[in-house]
Amino acid sequence: MKTWIARFPFTFLMVFLCAGVMFILFDILSLAKRINLASAEQFAEEYDYTLSTIHSIYSTEIVANVKGHGVTIDPDYNRKEGAIPPPATFSIMLSDRLSRSSNNAQVRLYSDYPWPWNVAKGSVLDATEREALEALKANPKQLYSKVIEDSYGSYFHYASPLLMEQSCVDCHNSHPESPKKDWEIGDVRGVRKITVPLKTTWATVLDELGMTSLLMLGGFLGLGLLLASVLRDLRTASQLAHSVNLDLEETNTKLERFVPNEYFKFLGKDSIKEVNLGDSVEKEMTILFSDIRDFTSRSEHLSPEENFKFLNIYLSSMGPIIREHGGFIDKYIGDAIMALFSNPDDAVRASIAMLRKLELDNLETQGALPVRIGVGINTGHMLMGTIGDADRMENTVISDSVNLASRIESLTKVYGVLLVSETTYMRMRDVSCYHARLVDRVVVRGRVMPVSIYEVFDTDSPEKIKQKENSKPYIEKAISHFQSERYEDARELFIAAQQDFGKDRLVDHYLARCDELVQVSKPS
Repeated sequence: MKTWIARFPFTFLMVFLCAGVMFILFDILSLAKRINLASAEQFAEEYDYTLSTIHSIYSTEIVANVKGHGVTIDPDYNRKEGAIPPPATFSIMLSDRLSRSSNNAQVRLYSDYPWPWNVAKGSVLDATEREALEALKANPKQLYSKVIEDSYGSYFHYASPLLMEQSCVDCHNSHPESPKKDWEIGDVRGVRKITVPLKTTWATVLDELGMTSLLMLGGFLGLGLLLASVLRDLRTASQLAHSVNLDLEETNTKLERFVPNEYFKFLGKDSIKEVNLGDSVEKEMTILFSDIRDFTSRSEHLSPEENFKFLNIYLSSMGPIIREHGGFIDKYIGDAIMALFSNPDDAVRASIAMLRKLELDNLETQGALPVRIGVGINTGHMLMGTIGDADRMENTVISDSVNLASRIESLTKVYGVLLVSETTYMRMRDVSCYHARLVDRVVVRGRVMPVSIYEVFDTDSPEKIKQKENSKPYIEKAISHFQSERYEDARELFIAAQQDFGKDRLVDHYLARCDELVQVSKPS
């Protein structure tokens, strides 16, 4: 994010400004919408309260007082002399007249038990009305409201219950044409629905916020023009900074070729700027050492320029393979490569891929002296960190495990092109995925305890792989006799393995050692 801002400051500030203006506009529109809805709700509540009060006065003060004075309370009051409408019918009449004379709200009374004379006005309910009726029957104290949108606009629907009072119960339960005759006081007789049209959001902004919103927008536009003027002056500086950043990026990219990014990650650093002298971390890693066979004698026949060219071609072929398999190169030591991996399997697979690539390269350069390498792998704990002084420091790995990996690589001249330590062999997820065999248990230089060494021979020819797999039981037993100093028994098994399965470089090595040790052990 920092790099992007540094490269495009003008664009970033303009985006930031536009985003701020959009956010404020959105907030204004959201506020207007809330004001609009609150105004509609307040209007509906006050309207409902007024109509409710009129209904209650008519029911308790008029209808109750005229009873017994020759006045009849009947829904069909139009056809009966001396009759007045019941409260519900009176409210329907009032609502109809108010709805016809008002543009701000529409009032409708409806019921699931309308009088036969009011069927057209009260019985055909839409989905919202049915929902409101059921909700109010379940809880008359919880008023119902909902915003409805259709092709004509948005509306706020407010519904309140019409509750049965004593005069209502007396009339409804006694009238011969009443649709229901078991009413009780407090029952929901019907619903008064008030529909308030909602203004458009922009209309609300102008009505409610008026000049304030216009001044705010004008202020932001003025601020935008001022910032645009400032940013125009900054563009030249931005372009210069962009050029400098490009140079820094190029420098960082080249620097990563000397110090890999993985190294920073293991130290918990984001970049080389955060690395200090003495920073270190202990981790279990797998170390891969590879070395070109007979490089010294080869280099004697090449000029320094030719040597550099040869090495760069070779290392350019091996480096990508290591990275593709999850490793990173810690250092190049002349013709040798030291690479680190998070797990043994990646290191072994990378080694196999390196050997196969080298075999293909040798085939493509027929006539030239083929390149042969040995690869040694070990797994163990190590300390990764920085050493040096205030003016010169470098990354390094310190561990006996690193030294052991180097020693194992040197044994490839005797035991095979790819050797792994016992620790690596035991850490591999599934050794059955590879062709491997025990080749020796040795005490390498610099160590006291013997170490078991395994050869991974997946890069051999199919015939050679089959031969080594078949002879493995004989050779492992023969090596066991050899380690127990039973040289004659070991020699017999090695000879049997060679006779049954063919010539094997490892067997030749052990037969020579057995002959030498048998001669030494004979009394003079």
